[in-house]
Amino acid sequence: MQATKITKVTKIGFLPTVDIEVDNDSHIYYANGIATSNSHAVAYSYVTYASLYVKAHFPQNAYCSWLSYTKEEPETQKEVYELYNNAKVNGYDIFGPDFRLLNKNFAIHNGSIYFGLVDVYEVGQSEVNNILVLTKQIEEAIGSRYSWSYLDLMFRFLYNTGSRTAANLISAGAFDYICSKRTQTKYECEQILKLKDTVMPWVLENYSKYGSLIEVLEGLLAGFKFRQPRSREIVREILDSIKNPPYQLEDSAAWIAGEEKRLLGVSITCSSVDACDVDAANCTCYDYLQGRSGYLIIAGTIDEVKEVAIKNGKNAGKKMAFLKISDSTGSADIAVFSECWANNKMYLTKNNTVLLAGKRNNNKDKTWQIEKVWQI
Repeated sequence: MQATKITKVTKIGFLPTVDIEVDNDSHIYYANGIATSNSHAVAYSYVTYASLYVKAHFPQNAYCSWLSYTKEEPETQKEVYELYNNAKVNGYDIFGPDFRLLNKNFAIHNGSIYFGLVDVYEVGQSEVNNILVLTKQIEEAIGSRYSWSYLDLMFRFLYNTGSRTAANLISAGAFDYICSKRTQTKYECEQILKLKDTVMPWVLENYSKYGSLIEVLEGLLAGFKFRQPRSREIVREILDSIKNPPYQLEDSAAWIAGEEKRLLGVSITCSSVDACDVDAANCTCYDYLQGRSGYLIIAGTIDEVKEVAIKNGKNAGKKMAFLKISDSTGSADIAVFSECWANNKMYLTKNNTVLLAGKRNNNKDKTWQIEKVWQI
C-alpha cells in the first residue's frame, strides 16, 4: 500500500454510509505514517480545525479548557507542564490554586487562569466536596473566607480538613493570601492537628482573644481544666515544638519549586534555578524561544532527557540527547550533540540544575551548539 499525505478536506454534506468490517488490510490506509480510516481522518481534521480556531480567537479559554481535560490523559502532570509553558511563552498567566476562589477545576478569574483545588495532587473530588461544605459552615459562623485570620484558618478549617489535604494545599500555595510562609504554616498545622478533640470547644470559643498560636496554646494551658495529665503534656509538647522548631521555617526557592512541581506538575511561583548562582547566564528559556543568537549561557533545570543513537552521517552509531530545560520564564527543547553528550552526560540528568553554554548561529535553523556544561 502506498503512503500519502492528506492535503485537503472538502465538505460534501450528509450521505448514506455502511459500517462494515473487512478481513483485509486494504480497508485501512496510512496518513502521515499513522494507520487510519476515512471516517477517522475526516473527524480528526475537523476537530483539529476547530481546536486551532479556538486557540487563535479565544486563546485563554482554549488553554483553560485543555488544562481541565489533562486529567483524562495518562500522564496528567506532563500535559500540564507542556500547556503551562506554551501558555507562558504566548503571554498568558497561569497561577496556582487560590482558596478564596473555591474553583474545583482550572478557571479564569480577573483575566488569568488559576489551578483548581482538584488539580492539586492527591486532593480529589470527595475532599473538595467536603471542603466546600466545611467552608460554608465556617462562613455562616464567622463570615467570608476573604477576611479569615491565620487563627481562623488553622483552628476552624485546617484542623477539620485532614492532614494530607491540608499539607498539600498549603504547599501548593492555596493560602498564600493568609500565610506569609508555607513551610511555617505546614509545620504549625502538623502540630495543631495533634490537639485532642476534647480541647477544641475551648479553643474555638477563646482563640479570637489571642494574637498568635503560641498565645492560644498558653491560654489553653492556663484556662482549660484537663482531666488527664497526659492531655496537658501533649499541649505543652505542641507549644514547645512551635516555640522551638527543629529546623528553619523559611521558604527556599528550591523547596517551593520542588513542591509545586510535585503537586501541580510545574513550578509556578519560582524555579529551582532561582536558588542557584546564575550570574554567568546571559539568556533565559524565553529569550531562546524568541530566537536570540550568539554565544548563549542558559541556567536551567533539566526536566526530561532522551538519549538516541545517530543513524546517519559521520557520527552514525554515536549517542546524542534531547533535553527539555526550564527556568522561571518557561521551557525549551535543546539538542546535545555527540561530543558534548559524551563529555557531560554525568551532569545532564533529570532534575539537575546546570549552566549550558555555546554558540547559536543566526541561520534558518538557529542551531545551538552546546560546548560547555557546568553544575550549579
